[in-house]
Amino acid sequence: MNMNYAGSGIYWNNYFYAIEVAYTPGEGYTLDVQSDEIGWINPSGTVEVAKGASQTFTFNPTAGARVKNLTVDGTPVTYNSDLTYTLQNVQKDYTIRLNNEPLPGVVIAAFAAESGGGNSVKFSDKSLGDANKWKWDFGDGTTSSEQSPLHPYAQAGTYTVSLWARSDLSQSQVVKGSIEVPMKEGYTFSNV
Repeated sequence: MNMNYAGSGIYWNNYFYAIEVAYTPGEGYTLDVQSDEIGWINPSGTVEVAKGASQTFTFNPTAGARVKNLTVDGTPVTYNSDLTYTLQNVQKDYTIRLNNEPLPGVVIAAFAAESGGGNSVKFSDKSLGDANKWKWDFGDGTTSSEQSPLHPYAQAGTYTVSLWARSDLSQSQVVKGSIEVPMKEGYTFSNV
């Protein structure tokens, strides 16, 4: 029997009889699919898959990074050279993770910020790679070359903060983020 999918959940055979195929949530499995901060995988998040079905994923690291590994339930798997992977004949729930790393000699700038009390903000360098030089522009006319500075702002307001990070072998990479001062206690900003 030759069957065609018509796009509506209705399959047709050579005799043009309609067969209704329905997927009922709960009759399949859940895939927890995530990438680290320097790449993407699609689909991602919580993915529902019917029992026995297959699911194909496409993925890519961001510029300046490469795939370190793709794991299924913590075990590295072999993926295709076109950066796809197909999980076949799904018979249980799975956890899928895409792990990337900077290319040798590349720094990918990133930072986090949290309240330092009052109008002060504690900035944390979260750059990937081997950064050993930093330049912060706090958006208020002041700068710092510390790795993770505590900066007091003179006034409340919204500021665009820039971090340039580099190593002795790399070019500077810049990342920007907006913060609100004063930051609420317990609030954390991250562009990672």
